[in-house]
This record gives sequence, structure tokens and C-alpha cells, in this order.
Amino acid sequence: MKRAEIIESRRMASGRRISLVEGFIQTAGISLGGIFAPNFVLTGLLLTGLNANNLLIGFVTAIPFLVGLLQPLTNIASHRVKSRTFMVGVFAFGGRLLFISAVFAGVFAAPEQRTILFIVLMSISAVVMSFSVTPWGAWMADIVPERTRGSYFAVRNALTSAAAIGGSLAAGYILTHLKGNAGFTLIYALCIVTAAVGFILILVQYEPKPKDGGAYVPLAAYRTLFGDKNFIAFTGIVVFVNFSLLIAGPFYAVHFLEHLRIPYHTFGVLSAAAAACGILGYLFFGKLSDIIGNRMVMKITLAMLVIPAVLCIIAPRANYFPFVLAALLVSAFFNTGLSLAAFNASLIVSPSEKRTLYLGVYTAITSLAAIGAPVIGGLLIDIFKAHPMPMLGFLPPTALIFGISAVCIVIALIVFPYYREGEHTADVPVAEMFRPEFAGSLYRLFLASFLPYFPSRKKLADDIGGAESPMAVSTLARLLCDMDLEVRRAAIEGLARTKSTDARTMLFAHYKDACIIERCDIVRGMRYFPGIDTERFLMDNLESDDAVVRAEAAHALAATGGSMSRDTAFSRLQKERTPELIILYLEILARYGMLDALPIALKRYASMTSAVARNDMLYQIARLLGIRDDFYAFAGLGTEEERLNKLITYVHRLFQLLRRQDTVSSDAALKADVNVLERELSAFVRDSAANTLRPFRLKLNAIIARAVHSPNRVIGEFVDYFLSRQKINNTETALLLLEINRYLSIRARIQ
Repeated sequence: MKRAEIIESRRMASGRRISLVEGFIQTAGISLGGIFAPNFVLTGLLLTGLNANNLLIGFVTAIPFLVGLLQPLTNIASHRVKSRTFMVGVFAFGGRLLFISAVFAGVFAAPEQRTILFIVLMSISAVVMSFSVTPWGAWMADIVPERTRGSYFAVRNALTSAAAIGGSLAAGYILTHLKGNAGFTLIYALCIVTAAVGFILILVQYEPKPKDGGAYVPLAAYRTLFGDKNFIAFTGIVVFVNFSLLIAGPFYAVHFLEHLRIPYHTFGVLSAAAAACGILGYLFFGKLSDIIGNRMVMKITLAMLVIPAVLCIIAPRANYFPFVLAALLVSAFFNTGLSLAAFNASLIVSPSEKRTLYLGVYTAITSLAAIGAPVIGGLLIDIFKAHPMPMLGFLPPTALIFGISAVCIVIALIVFPYYREGEHTADVPVAEMFRPEFAGSLYRLFLASFLPYFPSRKKLADDIGGAESPMAVSTLARLLCDMDLEVRRAAIEGLARTKSTDARTMLFAHYKDACIIERCDIVRGMRYFPGIDTERFLMDNLESDDAVVRAEAAHALAATGGSMSRDTAFSRLQKERTPELIILYLEILARYGMLDALPIALKRYASMTSAVARNDMLYQIARLLGIRDDFYAFAGLGTEEERLNKLITYVHRLFQLLRRQDTVSSDAALKADVNVLERELSAFVRDSAANTLRPFRLKLNAIIARAVHSPNRVIGEFVDYFLSRQKINNTETALLLLEINRYLSIRARIQ
């Protein structure tokens, strides 16, 4: 690395460290007063200081989201300012001061002017604040490498959550001991101090040269942006998710303070506990997003955010604490994961050369839902208050909004679109997330983020592979490069079990440099990937110099199936002499019921000397003929007596079917011959010493020929083959009788 690059890397690392401190201090002030992030302090101020109704609370909650809505306009200014440091610092500090001014106006202005001054000043603060958001996002994207972005912002957000804990506890303490306006005044005075310190830290933070392209025609750039289907798909689902959550979000505090009547100090403790749980959420999902991708984290966390809505609906006033605590903890843990994943994904789907433009438009569009949802929620609550619903009158109006939010979340999960997100393409159906073992899979993947610290990674690879989820692909791919052969083999098996197209591609790539053992494992794993590409890969391996690889390829072809594998198997069966491969090729052909392979199979069977191979061959012939279940049942009989009794049953069944043939039932002489032959054959089969059916070859063939018009040539050759053998065992006899019975049964039905 060149000296200039080393210096630049150190400066960027310094900038990241300062950003951690700045975020901690700024968040302490934000959590104290709910500045641009409404909390129980701001809600309490609205309820007690301004006597606000729910519509006004919703409107005030929506005003900070004007910050996002104005991003397309602020983009113009951000491209003309040389220093993002100055722009972010000045406008962020100014916006917070105006927000605090709005609070003081709401507390101390004349009663008839309080509400209008509060709304006007807060609206202006949102406009000013909006000029800092996009430049800050682009700035952070430049100093935080994409490969560690999830982990970095997880740490940063964990620190800000720690600050939020302190802020919430301090705010609850102040409001408990300083009644009335005195408590709110002290809180927002402290907010001014934290905003000033944060402003100084922003000014000293290192700013690299922007990667954003800078000068381009705005109209053409916007046209390109709105033609980016990947960006639009991502932005669209975030809009709906924001609406689903924020239609109820601002009113949890209202529900807790008004309906459940939770004291401020209790609310402060609960909020601090939630913030602590949020730290765990940032750490957990920050690591997890680097492994499974932000899209999967968004789906998982969104699914779990139905739980807080349900808990708040059923929380009783007399014993609210466990319900509220659980709701806040679950909400904090999964909301942090959702916000972190959405933020990181917005950086990824935004091209680096136009990141400022993309982030500005993304923030503006997603803010539309954030502005409208709280207002709609507040309006609905006031309507429900004024006009209670007869069927739901026992529920508070806020509970009805929580129900609407839960329904919207479910809809969002159902319509969640696919969009590209760098190297992460894994997806999991919504139903999969509610399986009991899914949480365990996530935990194992989380542990995998600490991969370098595991002295032995074999069990880890087994556990991750056991998840059988596409989410595991990126981690298992890393394990393919492990020094331990057993770890690599476990990773190969795990990748195969994910059944992911990406996993198959990685296995194809690894095959080139793999040792012979790994090649066998890869070929064996292809049974999980049906398709043309897999068939071609396996057919190439049928030409391998290694007999084991050829056998594994044939076995995998038998499992995957396909027209190409059928034709290849039929061609190779005609010239193959290795018993194991003959059986595997016949297994493929048996899958398709390809009777043309039967004569060849019988020739190969005649040449086999191994008892095990001959039994395997008989089993595959039974599958080919469609009598597998009956033949398998016969082979499972434990004693010779049971087998002989079953063979007698097959014989009687054979002659019953012959007598049902039209030609036999109408010909007395033929019927008499059939009866005589039945007695002779039954007596012969009962004789355990009998080891051939050759004495009955001519008689049985003649009667079948007289009883059945135009008999099938292939089946006729099969019957004649076993009747003409010098020695035949009970298993072969069972196969012969079962096939004759099957054939006669079919002919009896169609005559």
C-alpha cells in the first residue's frame, strides 16, 4: 500500500471514531427531548402543555419527516457546497436549535399562540435539518467500507442506544422530581448543550473526497433514477413498511400514558430497558446482515414487529407491566434491526457515483408515508373516540390502530418484493420464519460472524449447513477456503443442502481446484440441484478417470432426473460393464419406466456374480416394471416358509387372472389346461428343493400366448428369460410371477 493510501486510511479510521463519539452525544440530547425522534417526553409535553388531541400529536410526529421529504430540493444545494462537514454541522445544529425553540414557544408563549408557533417553528426546523441528511449519508458511505458497513453501524447504533438509555432515565428522573414546565425547561436546556458539542465534533471529523459524481444534469439523472427498477422496488416496500409501523408508532406512548396511566419514572425505566435491548438488536442484526444480507434482516424483523401491536392490544390496565415491557423490548430489538438493514440497503442500492441523488429521492419518497401515517392514525383515533364501534367498544381507540398496523405488516410481508443487494441474494418464505428451528438457524449464522475466532470450524460448518437455508450460503462459501479438509467437506454438504442456485455456482467454481474427495462430495451434492446445468455437469463427470466420481455422478443423475440423463443412461447401459454403474444407470431408467432397457438389463444381470449386485439389479428391474412395492415386501419376509407361502399366493393369483381372460373363459379346453397347469406349478413351487422353472417353460408360454392376444414382446422376453434359467431362486421367481400378474391384470382391464 502506498504512503498516501495509508495516510488516507488512517484519516478515515479517525473520522469513523469521531463519528462514534458524536453520535453518542447527539443521541443523548435527542433521547432527552425527543428531538426529531418523538418519545414519551415530547408526547407528555403535547398532552400536558398544549392539551393536544391525537390528530395534533400525529401531525407533530409527522413534521420531522419533512426532513426527508425535502431531500430532492436539498440535493441541489449539496452539490454546490464544497464542504459536507460545514453543511452537515451548520444545518443539523440550526435545525435542532429551532426544534428546541418550538418547544419553548409551546411552553411559554401566550395560550392562544402556543399551538401555531409550535407548529410553525417545528416546520421550519425540519426544513433546515433537511439540508444535513443526504450529505451526511453520502459522507458516511465514503468513510465506511461496504464490507464492514453492517458491523460499523451496528456498533455506532449500539453506542447511540446506550446514550438513549441514559437520556431516557435522566428525562424520567427530571420529570418526576421537577413538576410542570420546570422539568421540560431543564431537559431542553440540556439538549442545547449536547447539540453544541455534537456540532463541534462534526466540524473536526475527517471528510474524504466525495465519490459522488457531482455535476450532472438533474432532469436526466432523475429520469435514470426512476428507471432503476431495483431501486424502485426497494423504495416501494420501505414506503409501505414505514406506513405500517408509523400509523401506530406515535400512539404507543399515548396509549401508555393515557390508557394504561404509566408514571413518567416508570416509563423512563421501561424506555431505558428498551434502549438496552436495542443495543443487542444492533449488535445481533449488524453482524447478521453482513452474512445473510439486509433484505432478509428486514423481512425477519418486520415479521416480529407484529408482536408488540398484539401485546399492547391485550395489555390490561391493572397488570400492564409485563405486557408493556415485552412489547417495548421486542419492538426495540427488531426495530433497530429493521432500521439498520434499511439504511445499509439504501446505501447498497444507490450507485456510488450518484449516491447523493439516490439517497435524497429515497428519503423523500419514504418520508411521504412517514408524514401521512401518523396524521391518519391520529385522525382515526379521534374518530373512534367520537364514534365508538359497537362490536369493538371495549377496546380503547389506540388499540384499533395497533390492529390496523399489524394487518398492514402482514400485507407487507406477503408483497415483499425481490431486489438485488450486492452479493446477497438469499431469500426465505415468510412461513419459514415462523418455524421453531428458524431462530436457531439465525443464532448459528450470528455465531458464524465470529468465524476467525473458532479454533475448530467443523461443527460450526455442520450446524450452519443444518439450517438448510439460502441465508447460510455466504458463510459456507468462506468455509470452502478453510485449511481443514473436513471443514471444507462439511461446507460442501451444507451448500448443497441449501438448494440455492448461488450455492451450486460456488460448488461448480470450487470443483476445479478441489481434491478427489471434495470432488466426490460436490458431485454427490448435485442431487439437490435438478436442472439442465446440473445434468451437464454430472454427465461430464461420467467421463472421469476416477470410478468413484463416475459412480457418484451416476447416482446423482438418478436422483435429479431429466431427459438428458435418461438418454445418457440408456446409451451407457448398453456398453457399461461395471456392476455399480450398471445399477445406477438402470435406476435412472427405472425412474422413467423405460421398458426398452429391460432386455439390456437382463443381459447385464446374467453376467453378474456378486449376490449383492444381483439383488440390487432385481430391485431396479422391479422398479422399472412398476412392481417395486410388492417385490420389496416379498424380499422383506423373514423365513423360507413365509416366502414359499407368498409364492403360492402369487401362483393362484396368476391363474385367476388367466381364467378372467375372455379367450380362456369361453374355451373349456383351454380352461381345463389352465387348471391342470395351476396344480402342477403350485406343487412344484411348494417343493423347496425345486430350483428351476424350465419344465414349465413351454406350457406356460403356450397358455399365455393362447390366452392373450398380441402379447408384449419385451414382457414375453422377460418371462422367457426366467423360465429358461437353469437355476432360479425364490426372489427371482417372485419377480417373474409378480410381473406376469401385473401384465395379466392390465390386459384383463382393457379387454
